[in-house]
Amino acid sequence: MRHLTAILIKFVAITAVLYLALELVMDGGVFVDALIMGAIVTVVSYVLGDLMVLPAAGNSVAVFGDIILSAILVWVLGMVFNNAAGVFVNALVISVVFAIAEWFFHIYMNEKVLVTRMKNPNHA
Repeated sequence: MRHLTAILIKFVAITAVLYLALELVMDGGVFVDALIMGAIVTVVSYVLGDLMVLPAAGNSVAVFGDIILSAILVWVLGMVFNNAAGVFVNALVISVVFAIAEWFFHIYMNEKVLVTRMKNPNHA
């Protein structure tokens, strides 16, 4: 349940940033793009960044990794969806905004989600 809550928080934050950023640059019709892109970025960055990098390397390294990972994902997905995120500078700006939220999300992860795993490594 802790992971589901964390994924939901992350999905809402990422999707909101994507929607607002795309809506500012484009003239509507970006809600579905933002939902799909948000879901993909959420799942990939949660598994790689939040479950693998964060516990091993800490918040600063995980945030830096999130910037790189999300910039590439948003850029590629933007090209696939043929929207404004397909411009690398836009994807990078979106990723930096993600990183600000990720800093606080990682604190939440360390205090509420990963804490049981760290105290009891055999707990699933």
